[in-house]
Amino acid sequence: MEANLFLLLAAGVLCGSGVYLMLDRAMTKMLLGILLLGNGANLLLLQAGGQAGSPPIDGRETAQYGENIADPLAQGMILTASTATAPPTSLRTTRKIPQSRPWPPARATPPRPLIMTRPTTQPPAAPLRKATPLAQPSSRNP
Repeated sequence: MEANLFLLLAAGVLCGSGVYLMLDRAMTKMLLGILLLGNGANLLLLQAGGQAGSPPIDGRETAQYGENIADPLAQGMILTASTATAPPTSLRTTRKIPQSRPWPPARATPPRPLIMTRPTTQPPAAPLRKATPLAQPSSRNP
């Protein structure tokens, strides 16, 4: 098997820079690092697929490669990986991600109490009267 040195170097640079960017705290740099790491892995998969060849369709031959057919498995895996990373990438890049503010954001006002209390603007309620004892039953029988 013959490997293309330029593609191997490009895959190494992409994977290395992707790991470096993923170690940063900024969310956009982390996202870029994940994308670069994925693209580097796709290039490594392409190299693992073997030499270039004719399209992997039965009966199709080209003058350049003859009957030597390219491996369709590596191409299918790369296509699947690239289509699977597209929606999360677009979702993450369209969201506004605060980078300079701490998380969770500081509150401007203190939180409300969970128990309802009486507002202090109303006058206090009048004190309760003392309870009077009940009348004693009389000892006379009618």
